[in-house]
Amino acid sequence: MKIFITTIIVFFFTFEASALELLLKCGKEEVEDKTYILIKSKLKTAHLIENDPVVDGFLEVTSTFYKMNFPKTKKTYHIGIKINRYTGKFEWEHGNDPFWEFSVNNVYRSGICEESKAQKKF
Repeated sequence: MKIFITTIIVFFFTFEASALELLLKCGKEEVEDKTYILIKSKLKTAHLIENDPVVDGFLEVTSTFYKMNFPKTKKTYHIGIKINRYTGKFEWEHGNDPFWEFSVNNVYRSGICEESKAQKKF
């Protein structure tokens, strides 16, 4: 009986954790090179998972947007990302704060995000 209850509890928490993870594949439609972002909305975190090591950031969820802020690391610039939750349109800016105001010192890109299955392949 204890094994059964333990199995049910483990299954519940595994299912709940995976249900709260969203993997987004973002980029220009005509370009194969994509950015992969793992969103964990319950933890309010976002992760750029194609980087080694993974770049961890902060997530703000509004009714229409995912807004992410990734601090500068030794290998990456400070990054701000906004994704419209309905259209999938994303905006990426890296460089220095403040983001979303014109700055000749920052790099801006945009595209579309698609949902992928949040599952490790190997």
